[in-house]
Amino acid sequence: MMVILSALGVVYPSLYAVHLLDYLYRDEVLQGVVSSVTLNWSSLSKTVLLGVIIIYVYSMVGFVYFRNSFDAEQGLYCESLLECFITILSYGLRAGGGIGELLTVPVPDGESYAARIVLDLSFFLIVIVFLLNVIFGIIFDTFGQLREERKDISDDLRNNCFVCSIPASEFQREGKGFDYHIRREHNLWHYLFFLVHLELKDTTEFTSHESYVHELLTRKDLSFFPIGRAMSLKNRSDGAGSEAGGISVGAGAAGGGDAGERLRRLEERVGALTAALVRQGAERAELIGELRAVSLSASALASLPPSQGAGRVVWSGGGGGGARADGPHPVSGGMTGEASRAAAAAAGADQSSGWRMQ
Repeated sequence: MMVILSALGVVYPSLYAVHLLDYLYRDEVLQGVVSSVTLNWSSLSKTVLLGVIIIYVYSMVGFVYFRNSFDAEQGLYCESLLECFITILSYGLRAGGGIGELLTVPVPDGESYAARIVLDLSFFLIVIVFLLNVIFGIIFDTFGQLREERKDISDDLRNNCFVCSIPASEFQREGKGFDYHIRREHNLWHYLFFLVHLELKDTTEFTSHESYVHELLTRKDLSFFPIGRAMSLKNRSDGAGSEAGGISVGAGAAGGGDAGERLRRLEERVGALTAALVRQGAERAELIGELRAVSLSASALASLPPSQGAGRVVWSGGGGGGARADGPHPVSGGMTGEASRAAAAAAGADQSSGWRMQ
């Protein structure tokens, strides 16, 4: 548009002044002022149309009954209905007192004195006081609404994370600080870079995480954003959850905070049960080894002849008092070669298992 005006400015230099309106597109406050008029254009246009209709009604009354009261020497023409309408529309709205300032002062003894008072007063109240103030009120209310919205947006960006919407007070109280969070964990520009990266990268080269996020973006689904979740607040007492169930830029899959918390607890329970089973298995293997040793000792002692005397098998393992079992035991002499070998095997088994013979 500005290029066209620049070209036309060669022929009509006055068009160069229009280029100053470019400042409207560079200033946010001025854009809000223009938006206060254009945002509620429907209400404004209907109100203006109502005002035009009311002025047309007054123009009809002035043309039929008070056309002679218009002073043509002052440029107030009312020779036709169109002239009356243009005169009242142009001068009546700009006059502080309304149509009463356009017409000649009525004579108190005249026949139309009362009608003139009603006409002037009604035009002033309906058009000047009511109608114009309604139009101004719509513009002012819209401007105030836009200002409040800008203020709310500014406060939200300053006091809440743009990505997860968690208040800054949560990070100040339980995390590493709000500045650390918005710069390291949920940096807005990192997310923007990731979205642009997905737009520029070939879909055939996507990783699993990129394919997942791209599919959600295609469906206009923003559930991959960690709304209400943050890594630095994963141990919050309110159970808000962590980002383990969501997508942190290029590093995870989406999911709910509650599901991530349940998964973490389940993993802890599985780890505890696995450790308990390992300990029980080790203890069971040790007990089985000890029982085997006792069985071998009993078999060796049972193979000795009864004439070799009786003895006691004593448990010397660590556990306090030892268990004793009566049974035959080898003597230093009088044994056959087979009995000596059996006693030697029993003695070796006793020493390895913690049992000894007395």
